[in-house]
Amino acid sequence: MTRSEDTTAAIFAARGQMAAAMRAFDWSSTLIGRPQTWPQSLRSALSISLNTRYPICIYWGPEHVLLYNDAWSSILGEKHPWALGRTAREVWPEIWHLIGARFANVIGEGEAICSEDDLLPMRRRGYTEFQPQLDGERGTARSSAFPYRVRLDCPARIASSAVGCRGTAGFRANGSALAP
Repeated sequence: MTRSEDTTAAIFAARGQMAAAMRAFDWSSTLIGRPQTWPQSLRSALSISLNTRYPICIYWGPEHVLLYNDAWSSILGEKHPWALGRTAREVWPEIWHLIGARFANVIGEGEAICSEDDLLPMRRRGYTEFQPQLDGERGTARSSAFPYRVRLDCPARIASSAVGCRGTAGFRANGSALAP
């Protein structure tokens, strides 16, 4: 095994579908190039993320190339596995106008961001996802863009946060109900 192959094997040594997909992926066709050319910081961050069951993604470089682990792949819905190695702008065109400036600020200022309860109308399963909110005055449901939030205090609820609270019906952009 060459040194180049050793480097690639070490980065993607984790078990799991995404590690296997990344080992087989043609990285030379992406903006970040072959894994042998990646900085140690990216190699380490990716190795850590591939070896955890907590959903983690990495948007790398000025174009925000997407790398993610098995647990995060479900967040993409039908965009998985197509999204691997693509830019954030390509993966999330429907919300880029909402998140693009945040990404640029992280790169420009070097500071992390944290947003709670953002409403992001994401297209992950062939339609724009919405979650009903109760109108406080009348107690009737009205549509609003779906919020995605990671609950650090309760990882088991990440999936329910992504599709709406348990026991709450979701709605498509056209108003038709999603299955509970």
